[in-house]
Amino acid sequence: MYYPVVSEASTGDTLQINGERIVDGLANAHTLQVLPPEELIITESGADRIITFQIRFQKTTIREDAVMKHSSDSDEEVYVSQLDQPGALAMIMDTYYAVISNGTGRIHLLDEKMSYMRSLNVPSWVLNGETLAPHDITSTGIGELFLLDSRHKKIYHFNPNGSYLQYIDISRLGKPLALMHAEESLFVSDGDTGLIHVLTENGHELATIGSFPELARVRVLDRLIWVISGSVIHLFDIYGDHVGNWRLAGSEEPIRDIALIDEQLFILTPGSLYFSGTLLQ
Repeated sequence: MYYPVVSEASTGDTLQINGERIVDGLANAHTLQVLPPEELIITESGADRIITFQIRFQKTTIREDAVMKHSSDSDEEVYVSQLDQPGALAMIMDTYYAVISNGTGRIHLLDEKMSYMRSLNVPSWVLNGETLAPHDITSTGIGELFLLDSRHKKIYHFNPNGSYLQYIDISRLGKPLALMHAEESLFVSDGDTGLIHVLTENGHELATIGSFPELARVRVLDRLIWVISGSVIHLFDIYGDHVGNWRLAGSEEPIRDIALIDEQLFILTPGSLYFSGTLLQ
């Protein structure tokens, strides 16, 4: 994968996109994930629950143009007694889950039915008297986990069984906010500088992307780089060329996360889930 070095993204050419609100009344929704083929998972920190939705698309023909219509059904609301303000969630091999409990500062592993299995632990000798402050978590294609500790500016690495392997020192970053693994690399969002740092799995810096005002997180989906910055989505291709900026029409809420199913875009805010089709037509 080629990593671009982008100097700046202007919001001056931001386009308004129509988004259909398909879920409303969420209480501080935090993370949006896709469980293939057509299931969305939302962690709702303010309600201490995880919600799953089945998304189904139906093809219709309007004026000979094929368009996608959707329907969504809330299939399950999962309450786990060990969870207190569930935040970042990562799927392990599209089967198991690791979720951060913001209220307790713990990281819990859940099985395919989202029942509690066990908790991840960082050895005391690694913490050296500090209290773990987990903020974000991501997984690799083989089930390894990387955990971001924003307060102490470290990334902890676990094997697929949840055993601790090593940590990466990111003390050079001002305010690490979010973490994502893609293409054998780690993407770390720095809220102070608006930069996204691209690291190897051992912590060697490959490139930077930015800067972005109100940087929240980055997602690499379908080999495109999606940067969430406040209420704006900045999109770049894999070579660093700027594709465009988008903002949800009629919504003042910041964007928390995005997901793609069959090239159809879903946008999560703290209070709602929107469907906005595809931006790349």
